[in-house]
Amino acid sequence: MSDIVFKIIDKVQYELSDAYKDIDVENIVQTTSKKRFLNPNQERVFSAADRVENTNTINPKTFYIFPIFYNHAEHLDTLDLWRNEAKKFIERNKELFKQKNVVVCVCDPYETSRHFIDSVELLAQDFDFEILAITANKRFNPTCSNVSVIYNDTWLARFLPRQEVINFKPKRLYINLNRVARIHRCMLMDQLIDNDLLKYGYNSWGNTYNNFFNYKEFVNPNTKIEQQKFDVLDIKELSSINPNNSVPEKHCANSFLFLNTETKIESDQLFFSEKVYKPLGIGMPFITLGNPGTLQDLRDRGFITFGDWFDESYDYDYDIQKRISIIVKNIEMYSKYSKKNLVSIRQEMSEITDHNLKLYTALRRKHWLTDNLESYVKNRQRII
Repeated sequence: MSDIVFKIIDKVQYELSDAYKDIDVENIVQTTSKKRFLNPNQERVFSAADRVENTNTINPKTFYIFPIFYNHAEHLDTLDLWRNEAKKFIERNKELFKQKNVVVCVCDPYETSRHFIDSVELLAQDFDFEILAITANKRFNPTCSNVSVIYNDTWLARFLPRQEVINFKPKRLYINLNRVARIHRCMLMDQLIDNDLLKYGYNSWGNTYNNFFNYKEFVNPNTKIEQQKFDVLDIKELSSINPNNSVPEKHCANSFLFLNTETKIESDQLFFSEKVYKPLGIGMPFITLGNPGTLQDLRDRGFITFGDWFDESYDYDYDIQKRISIIVKNIEMYSKYSKKNLVSIRQEMSEITDHNLKLYTALRRKHWLTDNLESYVKNRQRII
């Protein structure tokens, strides 16, 4: 296997990316160990390779990836700028990118973005050589023949698992953590309020990025969310702190199930943030509203979901209102159970929660991007 090297030779490769705007190129280049790139959120993209270089030297025995980090935030006023500058960079170096041991790579390193597929394929249409994409979207199926895709589960290792399954001490039915008031979270919250189910759970609430105002203006002007008093758990100022690597363990221990709303719910994407992994990593039963097929993908990887106890048809590709209604009916059903009943059911679930915790612990130890990248390079060399 050839060495795999990331090459950064131009600021345009990262300076237009919100996710990587603070890249310290000199530090990355000087740090050659696979384990020490950047901070915990970012290092795993670069550490998938053997090293990072900023020279123009090309060794025929080395495979070079020239990353262009995507404009993650996708603000429309900057997205065209990113596309134009990325195209100019590729055009300036097109003879280099035609070499058999070199590839230009559009990297969406943080989480899947709305226009990423379109942006990659628009670039690919302008060139007759391969464009590689590294993405956290499992459903990126390119239509351009010169686009290759490597999946990167960017959040699998972010949450540190417990040593053992959390001990259930019944006080509430569910825990529902919200930092960003995304539209689907607002919709779920309104349905919980309308069905008088808020009182059965711990519900944290944040209006990070002011998303709630869009919901109120364009989706539900009669929302009751503003009238509620939400729980303050482990974080007082959710808009300023992102607890993506932690959970309020005391409140989780007091909750029968983890009610989880993922970042994305669209059917053309399949993305997993740290949110889907948290209940696995503490050993709790869960209901997860994410992209349709989220539960099926977890099952395909060996996890066990809770279809014996919950109606998991909310994972199907239904209208979002119907999916949320199914979830709310699950919560409503269990709100009628006594604490003694809930303890008994959790005991029935214990074999599954233990299995999920052990599997998550094992899976997060692997560097999946490294494996996927090495497989890609090996296959490309075989074809060439």
